[in-house]
Amino acid sequence: MTGRSSRSKGQRGERELVKIIRDVLGLECRRGFQSRSGSEEADIEGFLPGYHLESKRAEKWALHEWIAQAEGDAKPGEVPVVVCRRSREKWYAVMAFTDFLELLKT
Repeated sequence: MTGRSSRSKGQRGERELVKIIRDVLGLECRRGFQSRSGSEEADIEGFLPGYHLESKRAEKWALHEWIAQAEGDAKPGEVPVVVCRRSREKWYAVMAFTDFLELLKT
């Protein structure tokens, strides 16, 4: 899937994540502003402070590329998290193991 249809699929995935976060955590989050110039906010804005969410909805996973993108886009002090899924499958959150351990300590 390329071009417009993959962009639409990504946008639908972002809207789906916003709904899940609102329903489960009661947070008023929204889709982030996406710039074509390469400068981007997090895909989901208003999530928990200190986290940068990168949403990916794709059949073929390029996990290392997605992690690099999330790490590059995250502001200093933010934990980059890739949230991804294939069609008709559940969502997964991928983050550095050390960040996961810090999360468990709280």
